Amino acid sequence: MFKRTRPQMILTAFAVLALCAARAVGDEVGEKEPKVFSFFMPDLRGVTVAEAEDILSASQQLVHLGADAYSVYARGRIATQSPPPGHVFRSPQEMIISLRRSKGVAPGHAIIPNVVGMTARRGESVLRGHGFAPVQSVSPPQYFKEFSYGDCDWGRTYVYVTASDPATGSMSPQGSTVVLDVESRFYGPSEFCQGWGGTGDVPVAID
Repeated sequence: MFKRTRPQMILTAFAVLALCAARAVGDEVGEKEPKVFSFFMPDLRGVTVAEAEDILSASQQLVHLGADAYSVYARGRIATQSPPPGHVFRSPQEMIISLRRSKGVAPGHAIIPNVVGMTARRGESVLRGHGFAPVQSVSPPQYFKEFSYGDCDWGRTYVYVTASDPATGSMSPQGSTVVLDVESRFYGPSEFCQGWGGTGDVPVAID
C-alpha cells in the first residue's frame, strides 16, 4: 500500500483548497454576470396616455408624445406608436418611443361596422345607415331565396356576409364603396317535417 509523506499530504490539502476556491470564485463571477435585458413593445393603440406611460416604465426607454392624429380610436387615446408592437428592446434607452394621441374620427369619415355573419340584405342596410355604399363581390348580387313545391318539399337559401373590404373597424370616407364577400347556405326540410300545419322543424325566414 502506497504511504504518503507529510509534505505530500500538505500539498494535496493545498491543491484541494485551491480547487474549491477557484470554483467559489467562478460561481461568484457567474452570479455577477449581467442579466440579458429584453422588453417587448406592447400594442398601446387605444389606451390612455397615462396607461401607456405606466406600461412603458419597465422598458427604460425615453417616450416622446407627438402631434395628435385622426384615428379610429377615441379622442385622447393612443392612435399610433413607433416602434410597432412586438419590437424587442435589448438595452435601456435603446431608442425613443414615439406616441401620438387620437383626435377621433376624421371629418367626413366613419368607422366600418361589423356586418360579418349578417344576411347580405341586412349587412348592406347597416352599411348604408353608416353612410357607405355596399356592393357584393359577386354579380348578380345574392340574397335570401325560398322555393316551395308542396308539403315539406321546399328549400331555403340564406346568403351571409363573410368579409368586408375595407375590413371591420377601418376608418373610411363616407360615401365610399364597401365590398362584401358572401356565402350561400342551403337549408332543406327537417326530418320531422309533417307538412303544412305539422310539427316540423322549419327554418324561420330571417331576411
